[in-house]
Amino acid sequence: VSQVDFPSSSVWVSGETGLMGLEVDPDFATNRRFYTCQGGTTPTGHDVRVMAWTLSDDMTRATEVQELLGGLPASSGRHGGCRLLIAKDGSLYVGTGDAAIGPNPQDLHGLGGKTLRLDRMTGEPWPTNPWIKSANHNRRYLQTYGHRNVQGLAQRADGTIWSVEHGPDKNDEINLLVDRGN
Repeated sequence: VSQVDFPSSSVWVSGETGLMGLEVDPDFATNRRFYTCQGGTTPTGHDVRVMAWTLSDDMTRATEVQELLGGLPASSGRHGGCRLLIAKDGSLYVGTGDAAIGPNPQDLHGLGGKTLRLDRMTGEPWPTNPWIKSANHNRRYLQTYGHRNVQGLAQRADGTIWSVEHGPDKNDEINLLVDRGN
């Protein structure tokens, strides 16, 4: 076990929001990249964002490479969601929370309460996303919508991607992700 120097002061923490997701690049041995989903501070408040990092060769220091995607909604810190998964095709899945704002999951112009797919190297929308040709920039990232607060993502051996989210006090959900699924 070794301690890593990570700029934790760049992470906004409140309630259920903070450093929420971490995914290691499949080519980590050569590129030293990893990804986080974290709360952040903007000039007008807070958001949730996906960041790319590299780890030093001696594994003691994390260095920010770039913000891959920002502007995921944040309110009080409730329902920050934000889980990451690198799929077998190399795309980066991002499961987001609704920020405890009821209409967010059904709003196809926003990023809250969705599963998103992007290129993990550039942050651009994944080229086979179902709304890739949309005039709305955010919609180009969407794969599914209607989620309350994605808590986990997994890919089965058959290639299917599944999400897990919690209900208000029961009725937790396990969802098979399908393009344009609600």
